[in-house]
Amino acid sequence: MEYTAITKENIEGFKFTMIPEVAAAIKRGEDIGAIGLIDDSGEMPAAAGSIVGAAMDGAFHILSIYVEKKYRSHGYGSRLLELFEEHVEEYDLPISLDFLSTTYEHVGLEIFLLNRGYEELDPEYQMVRFFLSGFSETPTEDPADAPSRIMHYVDPEPDDADDGDEAPAPVTPASEDDFRICSFGEIPEESLRNASVMARDEDLPRPEGGLLSESVSRECSMGVMVGNELKGYATVELLSEKKVLISSVWCEAPGTQLEPMLLKLLSALKERFEPDTYIYLSVDSDPVGEFAGRFCGSPEFLSRVFIKYPDRMPVLSFTDPGKEL
Repeated sequence: MEYTAITKENIEGFKFTMIPEVAAAIKRGEDIGAIGLIDDSGEMPAAAGSIVGAAMDGAFHILSIYVEKKYRSHGYGSRLLELFEEHVEEYDLPISLDFLSTTYEHVGLEIFLLNRGYEELDPEYQMVRFFLSGFSETPTEDPADAPSRIMHYVDPEPDDADDGDEAPAPVTPASEDDFRICSFGEIPEESLRNASVMARDEDLPRPEGGLLSESVSRECSMGVMVGNELKGYATVELLSEKKVLISSVWCEAPGTQLEPMLLKLLSALKERFEPDTYIYLSVDSDPVGEFAGRFCGSPEFLSRVFIKYPDRMPVLSFTDPGKEL
């Protein structure tokens, strides 16, 4: 077995060992470090695995690590990781790896990382998974103990707040005329386009490619309309017949709009898909997390983040043009 740098010259032979977006970035010549594992025992050398990483946000992130099944349990994955650590140690930055733990193989990866000095951190954002049959329009908590979710949004800490004993302003119940919830298919394209630009400019949760991306289902995604403006959205991407991803959720007034929007969305999904369909929900805010806990049964928490601060070791250069396959 042999190890080599992966570059745009030899990426074609290693494409199957990594996700397509990473392979495309290497093909474009972007600043990504990649090491390949080659089986050179036969007449023709063949790719057997790889590790790929890049520097982002003050750390080196492992974008993918993979070893073909027939080569596992022989130490090749450990060696790929060691070579990567040797390369990045020069920069004195932590190494991190985040992924969704959805299979037994991912559980094996967790054990693999823990055994090699990585520690698990709480993720900044969480992805949860639940069966569609676990969704209920009735919350799990006692309604008598739960605050009303159907109310106008009120800033909990207004700028002119003081420490006096003045009674807080009353919360006015929302009328049905304040906003309407409808599918993306019922929303004017101009409204979706304007909201997509706003989401990009303000760095709001949004699917890759924006609200008008081909991956976003216009039939299943829901929006909150106030007049002709989109003031909230929940985007749905159909991964397969039994897997549905709610990839981004945002509302200008979450206290008023988020719960009815997600209830309508999931109720519509329940009518269209089988009960054993997996729903993946991106939890990027506290209100979305609270909704999942109240209405989605016992969701699985999938997001994993591991990090390591390695000792100083020799540096592996990526100036090698890479071995042709």
